[in-house]
Amino acid sequence: MARIINTELKLSKGKVIDQSLLEFNKNHRLFTIITNDQSRLMTTLSNKYHEHVDEMNRQELTIFYEEVNETIS
Repeated sequence: MARIINTELKLSKGKVIDQSLLEFNKNHRLFTIITNDQSRLMTTLSNKYHEHVDEMNRQELTIFYEEVNETIS
């Protein structure tokens, strides 16, 4: 969509069009940066979540027992 808008605006001339094109490109760049940051954040959080789930799948267990040396008659 950004490519289509850019192409259409570049075909036109005028101060309003030039200003609109500059504003559009600036906003598009910021949107791309934000989207990439969000994607990286979601990947990081997903990895942490998987690690947490993996930790829950394993549990340490300590068993204490007492040996009884009695014989039953």
